[in-house]
Amino acid sequence: MSSIATGRYDDAGPPTELSTLVGAQAGVVSRGQLLELGLTDSTVKAHLKAGRWQRVHTGVFATFTGDLSELAAIWAGLLVAAPDAVVSHATALRLFGMRGLPDDGRIHVSVSHQRQIGAKPGLVVHRRCRLAAVVHPSRQPPSVRLEDAVLHVAAAPDQDGRQAGRIAVIADVCQQRLTNVTRLRAALDLLPVLPGRRTLAGVLDDVAVGAHSYLELSYLRRVEKAHGLPRMERQAAASVGGRRIWRDGWYPEFGVAHELDGRLGHEWSTDRRQDRLRDLTAAGEGLITVRHGYADVVDEPCLTAHLVAAVLQARGWTGRPRRCGKACRLPGLG
Repeated sequence: MSSIATGRYDDAGPPTELSTLVGAQAGVVSRGQLLELGLTDSTVKAHLKAGRWQRVHTGVFATFTGDLSELAAIWAGLLVAAPDAVVSHATALRLFGMRGLPDDGRIHVSVSHQRQIGAKPGLVVHRRCRLAAVVHPSRQPPSVRLEDAVLHVAAAPDQDGRQAGRIAVIADVCQQRLTNVTRLRAALDLLPVLPGRRTLAGVLDDVAVGAHSYLELSYLRRVEKAHGLPRMERQAAASVGGRRIWRDGWYPEFGVAHELDGRLGHEWSTDRRQDRLRDLTAAGEGLITVRHGYADVVDEPCLTAHLVAAVLQARGWTGRPRRCGKACRLPGLG
């Protein structure tokens, strides 16, 4: 009987080679790798039959029982998509340590454009031209560079076909100081056909002068000005627990505070607490708080204008919103 734990194999090559490989790949190996080390198919089948190993994909095995860790699932995806597969998109961002990313449980890898790989459970395979140019030179598991992953996540539409909810990843990754605008611009130069490239370039320009400025400017241009809403006072000072804070904006004559949330949709606990304290402080001052995110401002500016106008009208504004153009979707205006 062979044992990974003890390093004893009946018909394997040097045990230390397999042990090293298993350790480097989170316990996951491919059939090709095993054959190179001297194991036979009969030995692999014996491990599977005895329940010591488990098959993850065709020709890819976990040398342990139980659930796979994310790292083990990543290695399984890379091995089944070998030889040139690298981790990419949101999976790469998590490996780089980015916080707050939505996780649908799928593993994203990229391969060369000419490759054709069949569907695999839990694996998303992206085919890329000039893949070698964006691969990180030293990371293990092999991965695209951080900036490439950020831009592809930002460019990907949400499940409903919209892009706005993804764009905030650019501000988030810069706020977490994992990269900067200069590096992201250089990465964007390598992606001349990336969907939404012009929009992403504009986001980078605005993030360069303020982490959430793209969202703030979008609200000003596409919601407030375009629909004739009253102009709010921006970056208004307030006090929470004796500490000075800044509201994104407020309408003092109507008692309405306005906040814009530029995060990717998963807020950190400290951020949520600050939001609650800010909102409670506003309520104590007789203000109500209106909050908007990327999807509200970028995807639904007309509806957002309608809803803000209704709040302001309920608090004393006597004006009415106007059309932003022939294609305006402002409710009630035909």
